[in-house]
Amino acid sequence: MSSDEQTPNSGSVPNTFGNALAWKWVPSMPAALKRAHVHTLLYALRSMASASGELRFADRKPMRIKDIARAAGCDEKDCRDRLEASIRAGVVKALGERRRGRSALYVILPTPFPDWAAAVAYLAAVKEEREAARQRREEGRKAAPWTDENGGRSPELEDGENGGPPPQLPAPEQ
Repeated sequence: MSSDEQTPNSGSVPNTFGNALAWKWVPSMPAALKRAHVHTLLYALRSMASASGELRFADRKPMRIKDIARAAGCDEKDCRDRLEASIRAGVVKALGERRRGRSALYVILPTPFPDWAAAVAYLAAVKEEREAARQRREEGRKAAPWTDENGGRSPELEDGENGGPPPQLPAPEQ
């Protein structure tokens, strides 16, 4: 361990977090996390955090997922996934209940050794689960009643059916 890692960092939590993010974490972060834009979320969290590392508004209320997602430039579902990946890596902590309708208090943690593998595993599991759900939805769709697998006929008329060819429409005049 170098002397830099042994001495406590001076400055605020966001400053220490930002330095670790820029100089240590992002360069060593797996490509899967970069593709998932986890680092973008972490930069947004750093910029919104108070000196103690908490994500609170000026009125001391915890920031909502909606606000965090807006700052990170993603939708709420992706924000939740990226936050959970960051929690599993050990660079973010959630205090309080995490459920719909409740705003948990998120805190950034300048940890010396993030567990990026846990974050990658979580995001891979989420991606796999969503893909399986998408496939189940597609399989669950009923085939049209006139398809061959249902033994029906197409609703379109064949030529000559019902006593003659389909009507010929005159060409529009110009």
